[in-house]
Amino acid sequence: MANIRKLAKEGKLVLAGPFLDDTPLRGIFVLKTQSAVEAKKWVFTDPSVRSNRLAPEIHTWIQTTSTFRTPPETTPMENYAVVMYVKGDKFHWPSGSDPTAQLHIEYIQAQRDSGKLAAGAPFRDGSGSSAELLIFATSPEEASQIVAQDPWVQAGMVRPEVHPWMTQKGVLPR
Repeated sequence: MANIRKLAKEGKLVLAGPFLDDTPLRGIFVLKTQSAVEAKKWVFTDPSVRSNRLAPEIHTWIQTTSTFRTPPETTPMENYAVVMYVKGDKFHWPSGSDPTAQLHIEYIQAQRDSGKLAAGAPFRDGSGSSAELLIFATSPEEASQIVAQDPWVQAGMVRPEVHPWMTQKGVLPR
């Protein structure tokens, strides 16, 4: 926790929190960085990572600077649902005027406009099995219902993994 507070105080860590279910994923750090190399350097300042108790998976996830806020240090935690879109059998990165991708973008924007989606974007590095990270200001059950209607999910492009998660109250819009 001391390292997390240090990274946040230095303006490097803008969002962090644990998953609340029993999966291999333990939590999320969102770092404000210029490169994956810089992010890796900062992540390896964590004692749990250095001791191999936790293994980081680093992705480029671009958000506007207005996505995150700096809450007071004494703010309690609040619950969200995190959805990882894992690449499905039919997955491909959209090119040109892919109609399913366009419908997906419109669907995600509608969730953002409704206030249910607090943050979300595809991973820009293209590596690994995950394609996109979405953070919903809803219960995991409601997030599951929402993403089941996403055209990308319905087309088999991605498979949603929904996790209960928490972060400091006030960091994300609610």
